[in-house]
Amino acid sequence: MSDTPPLTTTATRLPLWDVVIGREDLGPLPDGGDPAHVWVDRADTVRGSDLVVGYFDGQPGGRRMPTAHVGEVCFRALPAPHPHYQDVFTLDGIMFPWTAHDLVLIVPAALAPAAYTAGDRVELIAERRPGHETLTRRYERHGTVTGTADDAVTVRLDGDALPVALSTALIRHVNAESAQMDRSMYD
Repeated sequence: MSDTPPLTTTATRLPLWDVVIGREDLGPLPDGGDPAHVWVDRADTVRGSDLVVGYFDGQPGGRRMPTAHVGEVCFRALPAPHPHYQDVFTLDGIMFPWTAHDLVLIVPAALAPAAYTAGDRVELIAERRPGHETLTRRYERHGTVTGTADDAVTVRLDGDALPVALSTALIRHVNAESAQMDRSMYD
């Protein structure tokens, strides 16, 4: 009989090897995030409400030093697996450009929590399947925060009469520029 413990998987911080990070690109992080709290992590270990602040253009062991592009992307993660392809993920909730082994620069939600107050505009990712299509479509559903308590907020979603209680890991603040771009598309 073997004394081998059962195999368990846990998320761990990856060591930071030689990497180029352009200081001038980082700038201030939203929600009081401290640049000293930026971690390198695999895309498949990013959790809801983590602050994604950058990505890598290469993997360790390549011919050139991988470069971390910080500041080009900065958003609260709403991760989800692809419905049909294993090891493909979305971190922003909509697009699926990440594979499990891709490296991401994040500030964990515990180190830079998002703060919500009554009246804040927020979004969550919803899915729908048009009657004539076989694939589901993901979209941003907007709402207004009506109350907060611990790690949950009460949100009245646009078009709904009653508010719902949601975990802060399922929502993020609405990006005003993105919302305006969506509106201008139909003007």
